[in-house]
Amino acid sequence: MKALFTAKVKEYRDNRFEQKGVELQMDSNNWWQAKRNYEYSCMLCCTRGVGATQCAHCPIREAMLTNAMIFLKKMPKQEIEWVEKERELR
Repeated sequence: MKALFTAKVKEYRDNRFEQKGVELQMDSNNWWQAKRNYEYSCMLCCTRGVGATQCAHCPIREAMLTNAMIFLKKMPKQEIEWVEKERELR
């Protein structure tokens, strides 16, 4: 799974916050952990303004959505609907 995100981490080396957020997504063992890490990163970015990009182009969000596709089989229907809404924001 780490191979999927290696390129994204290298792209965003200039912003350490985004790099660490993508690494947290890479290290997630299940969907709930990935979602919790995403929500924490999103909360920090929104309240402190540490992210360098807009929400629709956030590399942490992209990594989380990629995780969602990996963990899709184990997700409840409610979570799948949440992912679909997030994908529509692109």
